[in-house]
Amino acid sequence: MDRVLIVAPSGPMRGLEAAALTRYGFDVRTAEDAETALQLCLGDPPDVVVVPAGLAGADGMMFTAALRASPATRRVPVLALATSLEEVARQSEDAPADTVLLRPVRVRTLVQELTLLTTRPGVAVAVAAAAGRTPRRDRSRRARD
Repeated sequence: MDRVLIVAPSGPMRGLEAAALTRYGFDVRTAEDAETALQLCLGDPPDVVVVPAGLAGADGMMFTAALRASPATRRVPVLALATSLEEVARQSEDAPADTVLLRPVRVRTLVQELTLLTTRPGVAVAVAAAAGRTPRRDRSRRARD
């Protein structure tokens, strides 16, 4: 089961995203701000983090930089959700994410992107190993070949 951390200042949005991803089999944790998210990531790294592109201000840049600086979390993929094309461009410059999706996002699309991020060759194994967990089976195409 892939472990997802959802960072969203809006309680209702966190709840909706968490409920949707849980129905698709993800193990979901939530945080309302960058500081809380960073503490959760450093304590027990998730397989992927979902953040609003609007978090790209000082908090977002600090969060991404700190995530990338720690050996335990440097390979944790980040998916940003943007509400405008301007946010997409700003996200690319300020706090680069591995993937940026433009809202509204269909749940199925979000699930597909999260699955792609967590099944890249070696990512799941590297994240689990850095966190001191037993790596789950690498489901990437390369691992099956």
